[in-house]
Amino acid sequence: MKPILNQKYLHINTANLVGFTILFYLLRASIPFLKYPFLLLYVGLIIYSLISIKKQIIPILKTFVINYHLIFLLTLIVIVSFLLSAKPYLIIFKDILNSLILISLVFFMSLFIKTKRDLNAFILNFSYLIICLSLVIAINNFIDLFGMFPNKNASVLDSYVYNSAANSLEVDYNFAVLPLILGMGCLFYNLTSTNLY
Repeated sequence: MKPILNQKYLHINTANLVGFTILFYLLRASIPFLKYPFLLLYVGLIIYSLISIKKQIIPILKTFVINYHLIFLLTLIVIVSFLLSAKPYLIIFKDILNSLILISLVFFMSLFIKTKRDLNAFILNFSYLIICLSLVIAINNFIDLFGMFPNKNASVLDSYVYNSAANSLEVDYNFAVLPLILGMGCLFYNLTSTNLY
């Protein structure tokens, strides 16, 4: 009984890691630093999947391809058009890479989320992660607003962004407010939804 429970909790914790990975991937545009923990978690999930549940990967992958065949077809069309293009563009390559990463993240969810109860737990935990991260970002923006740091480039979350005065990287406003909008949406969702369990 004990190993079964441990395996169950291991899958739940791994699903939470998938949630962290998805969240870091989505918010890396507003907080560029998140791309580093995203890469770390993403590689870790690949290694863990290949080592611990490699026997389940092929059957789940077959079902996954059948269920999402249209997405795979569109991605394949984009890849073929990119390879056959006389002048390949970097932005198209980035779009292809982002598409493959998104597909792989959904596949990770298929691997570690087996039942409706697991899905409900994942949604609940994922919404809490968004709320916590948006709260951290809101506090950081509050600190910047009132100039609590004498140096503008000494912000807690974006001090790493500015490497030189001539070459500073500015985050687009639409991406900057995305975590806060997601956080408010999750707050309203948790306040209005019934018990997921």
